[in-house]
Amino acid sequence: MDALYTLADLERDLARLQTRYADVIACREIGRSVEGRPLYAVRLGEGTRCMLLNASHHAREWATTWLAMALLWHYAHAYATDARWEGVPVRALLDRVALVVVPVVNPDGVELATRGPAAVGVPEAQLRTMLRRNGWDRFALWKANVRGVDLNRQYDADWSSLRQVVDGPAAAFYPGVRPATEPEVRAMIALTRTLRPCATLAYHTAGEEIYWYFGQTDEPLRRDRALAAGLARLTGYRLIPEDDRTAYGGGYTDWVIATFGIPAFTLEVGREPHPVDRRQFARIWRQNKEVPFYLMREVVRLG
Repeated sequence: MDALYTLADLERDLARLQTRYADVIACREIGRSVEGRPLYAVRLGEGTRCMLLNASHHAREWATTWLAMALLWHYAHAYATDARWEGVPVRALLDRVALVVVPVVNPDGVELATRGPAAVGVPEAQLRTMLRRNGWDRFALWKANVRGVDLNRQYDADWSSLRQVVDGPAAAFYPGVRPATEPEVRAMIALTRTLRPCATLAYHTAGEEIYWYFGQTDEPLRRDRALAAGLARLTGYRLIPEDDRTAYGGGYTDWVIATFGIPAFTLEVGREPHPVDRRQFARIWRQNKEVPFYLMREVVRLG
């Protein structure tokens, strides 16, 4: 087994998935990266509502792209065979709430983190300058896109109050000159606004933690706290406390909560150090294989 899950692996698995389950899934391009690589959205189910799952906002977190694809395979098979989970037919649920998956938000960054600077179009000297701004010396640690903008600090949700930022293009933590300057983020915003999902799930690494709070009050707070607690029980992950303000703002999950008022979660899978590699995949799979089904089922139950 290779140590990495690359864009070539993703393209291969997407092609196999579409061949195997041509009558079950639909795949379309939702945008292009800085260097013109496609961003895909894969839809499973006929539901008029949907849950939107995304992975690899951050380059070194390519393990989440593997997880997103593994979940798609698992759920496509369950749909095609009309399997059940906890007595609930998967097909019946997905025909009420479809699952839409964006397996990689940052394809240029994933290429850089998995294959090195020769795989992208930015000169290596320029990339190394950005890498040194974070005090790093390995491209495997890269988080940002190839312009050195951290995509999960690009959303317009307390963007001007972000903590833990750097003041110029870097391998991580540079939020850009304003929100949504990057094509990858604009593609995610446009997709989310078009779909109007009933819940979202963003996969990151690492730490086995769940982020779920961004200023909710009253009934939305009670709803999301209960859903997050259910996710914690299912995965064994730690809930980030509501009063922990160190990591909030600028993220996709923050923006979804602030903009749409729907349940939205960030799950940090795997354990340090980065990058999380395939030696952890079996445990990550056990912890997360039922997460989308749980959320979709609860969304239906809550109406």
